[in-house]
Formats: sequence, structure tokens, C-alpha cells
Amino acid sequence: MNRFPDSGTGLVGVWAVGSATDLKAPHFAFFPSGKVLAIHPAETEGACATARQGPPGIEAAPYSFNATTGALSIGPRTLDTSGCTGLWDIGNPAGELFISTVTIAAGGASASFTLPEGGSVTLYRVAPR
Repeated sequence: MNRFPDSGTGLVGVWAVGSATDLKAPHFAFFPSGKVLAIHPAETEGACATARQGPPGIEAAPYSFNATTGALSIGPRTLDTSGCTGLWDIGNPAGELFISTVTIAAGGASASFTLPEGGSVTLYRVAPR
């Protein structure tokens, strides 16, 4: 088994929403090959949980990232088992691209991702040990 590549400063690596240590948080693995894997836990609140359509699952897609401008484009998706949660379920139709601007903090420990419907979310790098 090989260690996941992680430069410590770029986008490649494993990121978690809201916390680098919470295993119940959604995680994103950005591979150097231009593929991303999103890992989503089960929804515990909101419309997806009420409708019982937010199971744990994954999404996979190609991505492109411009480190100079922060422009991130993910998609079109190649796999989606996460029900009504995830990148294509926050205002993005299934065949559309997820478009974001990423600002990686100095030192590379966190990054802010803009969301298509407005606002942003902070992801934290899961550092290899």
C-alpha cells in the first residue's frame, strides 16, 4: 500500500469539511491524476434525512484546478451513490459541472471553497502521518 501523495500546500491530498479529525465529516480526496473522490456520511438532519434519501455514499469525477486563480471545476460525475447529498445535490443538476473558487490558506492546512448557491465552506487538510 502506498501513502496518498500530499504536497502539503496544493490541492492534491485528502480534505475534510469543518475538521481534519472528524471521521463523520464529508471527505474529499483530490488525486494527482485529476480525479476526485467525495466520501459522504449519512445525512442526520434536513430534507434528505427526513425523506430517508441521504445514505452514506461516494461521488467520483474528474477535476481541473488552476492554482494561480483558484478556479476549480469538478465533473461531470462518473459515480454517485450518495442519494440526495453531495456536490450534485446542492443546486447542481447531475450532468453539470461543480464550479468553485478555492483559496488555500498560507501553510496549506485549510482552504475555503465557494458554493454555487452562494457562501463558502472551509475544508481542512488531513495530513499524512
